[in-house]
Amino acid sequence: MVNKLIESEAKYENEMLDKTKSYTESIFNDMNSIFIQLYTSNYYSNSLVDLISQSSNTALSVIEERRINDSLQTIARSHSFITDILLLDYGREKVYFYSNERDRDITIDDRSFIGSLMDSLKTRKTIKGILPNHAPLYIVPSSDDQVISVFINLYKDKYVNDGSKIGGAIINFKPVVFNTPVAKSSQKIKGNILVVDESDIVLSDTNNEHTGQHLSSFVADESRNAVVHKVVSQETGLTFIDMMNKNVFYGDIHDVQKKVLNIIFICLAALILLSLAATKMFTRRIKLLIKQMKVVEKGKFDTQIQVRSNDEIGFLEASFNNMCRKLENNIKTIYTAQIRGKNAELKALQSQINPHFMFNTLESIRMMALMNKDQQAAGMIHILGNMFRWNIRMKDLIVNVSDELEYIRAYVDLQMIRYKHKFSVRYEVENSTLRLGIPKLIIQPLVENAIHHGLGSRSENGSMIVTLSLDHDMLSVQIMDNGEGLTNEQIATIHKKISEDGADSDLYSIGLKNVGQRLLLMFDRMHELNISSKAGSGTVVNIKIPALTKEAMIEYVQSRYS
Repeated sequence: MVNKLIESEAKYENEMLDKTKSYTESIFNDMNSIFIQLYTSNYYSNSLVDLISQSSNTALSVIEERRINDSLQTIARSHSFITDILLLDYGREKVYFYSNERDRDITIDDRSFIGSLMDSLKTRKTIKGILPNHAPLYIVPSSDDQVISVFINLYKDKYVNDGSKIGGAIINFKPVVFNTPVAKSSQKIKGNILVVDESDIVLSDTNNEHTGQHLSSFVADESRNAVVHKVVSQETGLTFIDMMNKNVFYGDIHDVQKKVLNIIFICLAALILLSLAATKMFTRRIKLLIKQMKVVEKGKFDTQIQVRSNDEIGFLEASFNNMCRKLENNIKTIYTAQIRGKNAELKALQSQINPHFMFNTLESIRMMALMNKDQQAAGMIHILGNMFRWNIRMKDLIVNVSDELEYIRAYVDLQMIRYKHKFSVRYEVENSTLRLGIPKLIIQPLVENAIHHGLGSRSENGSMIVTLSLDHDMLSVQIMDNGEGLTNEQIATIHKKISEDGADSDLYSIGLKNVGQRLLLMFDRMHELNISSKAGSGTVVNIKIPALTKEAMIEYVQSRYS
């Protein structure tokens, strides 16, 4: 396991080592471009080297010095890695300086020090070189912060080294610049990446432990138990070394093991505490449930327990509450049923007397009409008696379609006598519908509306068609007349009144409202009630209900309220 971790980390750190090398080479390429820029002139002005190469007996003008300072400022600001940039004029012993750090300058009053700085560069044999980590004493305010300096000696012609140095240029940057790729990475490295110059001086290391030291002073000890990887940059001459101590991984594994053990201990302790708390809570809730059960045993059926959770105890509490509610409702229902039963017995005794008395009374009136030779009145009384007998005989809420038609025919005959046969009625009934069930007296209000509000106002030639047919699995009942008809506004008002609760004073909509509410109670959404009409052209009222036998319809309606 440790070897795999070391292998994985070594692969990542090699990538970071290559990135550090590439980044350093890009910085040195930028500095080479800067040094070339010092020799570059254009159509409008001379190069900076041209300016300082003029005869040292002639002082530079204010404009020329300002141009040098502005150029150094532009160069420094366009390269964030630069700390300071200096241009040295050997002939005039003049130093031009710009720093990217605030309140930083050079000791321009110390001409002897400037002279020694120039002499140190003039005496160097190489055109360009690196000054390893040092604290630049020529900069104020003084600081212990070290910089790395890359310098170049300048000649009149950058292509001809004739030994006559006219000046020099120095670029200072801090050692941490080398660590930029590592600092920008989201993953920290476990090793130490070193940047070493050709003299084996450590210019920078990511752990900031050996910066400025000679490589030989520590490498033997630290590489003994370490994975070492080294690359050399041909462009810069610098060496990049990654040293990763293996002991770090063993320490990390030990730390992980300790953390895992601590987490396991904490989880076990938390589990024990939670178990104790849960046991105590469940016990308390069960005791409360038992206490409430004893209250119910004493006859207090409105007892309820507050359900606070959806666990097993919460399920028992909810079931207990439902049981108490059902017990209370059943007791109330049984008590109410007993009272209603007594009232029903009294009404049944009364109903045994009332029909017999009414039949005898109607028969007496009919006989008196016959004695007075009033055949029409006698006929009307005879029809009314038959209707009364039908209503008493049909005790169920659901009747056969054939029985409902018997009542409708009797009612229409009665109205024909009243209106002196000003209208005609035609029955179009499919034989297959006669054996089906239908709510008692559901057609009569529709026929009554057609006669009184449609045909009654006509002087003659009124007609009404009563149609019963099967429409797939629905029984369709349609009442069509050629009466006055209704406007769209009247139809909308009627539909609105049918859907509203409460009593209605409109005689036309009373019957329709009664039909609509009964159909809704019996069949819910399994029914239709439609009105179509046009003023002066008659009205069509159509209802549809499930096509069921009388027994099946009674069972269907009862099942909705069981």
